[in-house]
Amino acid sequence: RYPLWSRGLGDVYKRQVIVGNPEQCAETLQSYIDIGCHSFCLSGYLHDDEAIRFGKWVKPILEEKNPERVKK
Repeated sequence: RYPLWSRGLGDVYKRQVIVGNPEQCAETLQSYIDIGCHSFCLSGYLHDDEAIRFGKWVKPILEEKNPERVKK
């Protein structure tokens, strides 16, 4: 039911999958930012390729919407 490292957390831990085009992914992440989230643990396969895609397509959308929150 839960990954090994989250056992014992019960309903506190829920796995959230964010999929879609860059705008849809940014919109989903933005909804979390809007309620106060400021850090995310993102993972995809292949890790390097997914990190490059995120940085190229999703991160700029979030930076544009949240200029005061972006660390340069």
